[in-house]
Amino acid sequence: MAPPSSSEPLNNNFVTRNVVSSASFVNSTSTLAEQFPEAKLDDIGPNSEQNMVDIKRQKRITSKRASSQRYRLRMKSFLADLENQFTTFKNQLAGLEQEEAFLQNGKQMKMAEEHALCVEIESLQKEILLKDENEKKREINKLRELQVKKDEQVESWLLNGKQA
Repeated sequence: MAPPSSSEPLNNNFVTRNVVSSASFVNSTSTLAEQFPEAKLDDIGPNSEQNMVDIKRQKRITSKRASSQRYRLRMKSFLADLENQFTTFKNQLAGLEQEEAFLQNGKQMKMAEEHALCVEIESLQKEILLKDENEKKREINKLRELQVKKDEQVESWLLNGKQA
């Protein structure tokens, strides 16, 4: 049964007025009778002080229950948030691990390419040195040939000069 709306008249009983006036603790889905089964609306008299203590105790218990429920809901929400963060971080980690593997593969390929280039540079340097040596040898041979021709010319000139 739903609690009475603000337009419906309330029972003017002292206990009811006291409980309803501080209705912030009352669960909106249940009636006062369901909330406080031991509090009878007819109880006014010598036990009314005891009833007030019982009602205050019930209020406190209900307040603690509501507070505990709110705490459990906050914790549930907090844990759900942590689980979502964990899933997000786990997915990010998987993506980063794939990226790392890709970059490692690229690094290995670049290192292999660098090694191949170093070997090619070394072979080209050796080739250049060989070409330089061959060119020097050719120059030396040309100079020797020129020297030989010059010597022959000098000899022929000397021989021709003595004969004349």
